[in-house]
Amino acid sequence: MRSAFRYLVPLACGMLTGASPALSQTESMSASSAQRGHQVVARAVAAMGGRAALERLGNVVRELAGVRTDVGQGPHPVRYERITDRIGAIPPTINRPHITSVRDIRQFRAVDHLRDTIYGGQPLNVKTILRRDTAFSVSFDYIYQSLRTFPQGAQLLIGAAMFRRYPESLVLNAWRRPEALRFLGTGQWEGRGHSVIGYADSDGAQLTLFFDDASGLLSKVETLGEDGVLGDVTNDIVYDDYRQVAGILFPFRYIDRVGGVVQQDVRATSLVVDAQLADSVFTHPNFPERKQRPPFPTVTKLGENVYAILGDYNSIVAILRDHVVVLEPGGSPRAASAMIAKIQELAPGMPIRYVVATHWNYDHLGGVRSYVAEGSTIVGPPSVKTAAELAVASERPLHPDTLSALARPLRFEALGSKKRVFTDGTVTLEVYDISPTPHSDEMLIAYLPNQKVLYVADMFDLNVPGHVGTGGNDTADLAAKVASLGLVVERIVPVHGQIGTMADLQQALSRRSRARTGQP
Repeated sequence: MRSAFRYLVPLACGMLTGASPALSQTESMSASSAQRGHQVVARAVAAMGGRAALERLGNVVRELAGVRTDVGQGPHPVRYERITDRIGAIPPTINRPHITSVRDIRQFRAVDHLRDTIYGGQPLNVKTILRRDTAFSVSFDYIYQSLRTFPQGAQLLIGAAMFRRYPESLVLNAWRRPEALRFLGTGQWEGRGHSVIGYADSDGAQLTLFFDDASGLLSKVETLGEDGVLGDVTNDIVYDDYRQVAGILFPFRYIDRVGGVVQQDVRATSLVVDAQLADSVFTHPNFPERKQRPPFPTVTKLGENVYAILGDYNSIVAILRDHVVVLEPGGSPRAASAMIAKIQELAPGMPIRYVVATHWNYDHLGGVRSYVAEGSTIVGPPSVKTAAELAVASERPLHPDTLSALARPLRFEALGSKKRVFTDGTVTLEVYDISPTPHSDEMLIAYLPNQKVLYVADMFDLNVPGHVGTGGNDTADLAAKVASLGLVVERIVPVHGQIGTMADLQQALSRRSRARTGQP
């Protein structure tokens, strides 16, 4: 779809005349463009309070609260509409995050602490901590007191991403690196004239910066990315409601958008400059370490011709006499392609005839295009068809995949009843519709009766076996429906995390019960 943002002024280039070689002309264009871009950024630095004030800044601590609307999550699909020249309408709220954000600029330390309740009732309490020597994430409840240390060296990339989220760091760093700036033109955003600058950040990320011509302040930062359902998309952060604190203008409103649709809208309820920061804020806790996921999917045999393939998203593969059935398309085209490669190793030459999608959420359908390219039929509740059609029709000029060349149509079959059985007489896979659930209006689970294995998405996750998180309303709903179906379960394969047991599920419910009564 053509962007509604129109560039009105051509790139300033200062072209050389005469017989100068083409390289010199290119250098002149780059230098002139960088110079004009630097002028725009310098004006933004001045508008925020001046270079001296920004360089004196030691740290900023924000308390943020607001709404998350994520168009790819929630109980049912909502209308998706790309909007590029304005913020646009906000989709229905599905949860309300509270974020504590610390940026210690002087010592290159940072913290993002997110507290929320995921749609479906599971608590989320996660902290990402950056130091010069390391970076790690800490989970306090949802996956129960665990941590994941990022590979050595990753802190430089993580730090670049964390610090560029806020204008006081981003604008000053861009001013310090004029060779990384390019003036792209001018145009309209939210009905106001803007100067648009291209900027290559220190980690190589390509940013597009929108500066308000009237105020000189940064209005929006845009990056390009890929979404499994939406295709090639812009991701942007919109800054609004600038206020002065300690002589510097800071935005008090932050809007995250994906593909032109609002995903999160939070406001600063508190913003403190140069606070006294205790070292304990950045401490590495003595929690169990989460295992690093292998770079490629790993195979666990569940029974004869039945396998769990574990990766970023876990799938189950049932190899029947003349075809393969797969549970869940996966989180992205690349993840699905890696999964398909594993399936072809397990069942060479056999077609993947059916792929069962548990529910419509975009993160569970990101790999659907890879399976459509294989000629697979997608089986799921009706809302899956709505999201899968969007994925198959999505535009991907920057990231073409196999389906881009084949242009195969979506083959979809609704479950049709509360139960569907895939079997060849030896391998049996039962799929149950347990709709509605607190997590989604439509939801499927799967059961392997011979192996006594339950497959479940989102209602129960297990990232650290032996350290089970607090269950949500959806976890309790899952347990009740499994009991009502009379399923005898020994092992649980969650889409997210590690293989667990019914004892793990009961522990999650016990923790939920204690939390609801205020017990530790």
